[in-house]
Amino acid sequence: MKVTAVIERLAKCDSLRLGFSSGQRRWWFEGPYQVVPEHIVHAAVRDGAVAVIEAGDSLFGFKGNSQTWLVEERSDCLPVEAGTLGRMGDARTLEE
Repeated sequence: MKVTAVIERLAKCDSLRLGFSSGQRRWWFEGPYQVVPEHIVHAAVRDGAVAVIEAGDSLFGFKGNSQTWLVEERSDCLPVEAGTLGRMGDARTLEE
């Protein structure tokens, strides 16, 4: 998987999820399910190279541990409920 493929799926409001298994970070897209290697996710967010942001549902309250990630230009793709993403007209909740 390439970084551009991750950005394209995020731009379509696909849900990129983060979880932990055996002490390791595990990244995947839901529907259709696709595993994303961690180095690809890091390449997408490294130094702001692309505008991928956390949706605000951080694991343990730590920056970088958000369970949901999206493209900043499509910040209308906010979490609606656990495990889903949906469209909402007001993206201010990302900044609050």
